[in-house]
Amino acid sequence: MLNRREGEIMRPVGTYDSCMKLSQLPVGKSGVVLAVHTRAPLAARLKMLNVYAGGRVRMLRRAPFGGGFMLDASGVRLALRVSVADEIDVLPAAEGEEARDGAK
Repeated sequence: MLNRREGEIMRPVGTYDSCMKLSQLPVGKSGVVLAVHTRAPLAARLKMLNVYAGGRVRMLRRAPFGGGFMLDASGVRLALRVSVADEIDVLPAAEGEEARDGAK
């Protein structure tokens, strides 16, 4: 669930006990991006690809031998290096939300 107020950045509501790095998100699971801790040019590029605070991402695949990751970010498929995925904090979706996302 997202909390939106006039003039405020969208942020997930609730505790962040289950917050994790994007690189730790299991394959097939979705999450809400909490923060992107990268340099400004890379953060701007990720935002163009729908990876920004408050946006939804789903882990599609992991490359073998510690390679990168393939994600779906609100309809945009992209691949990220492990070093970039480690700089993105996500809040995993609850099981009920997971089922609704898959139905879309």
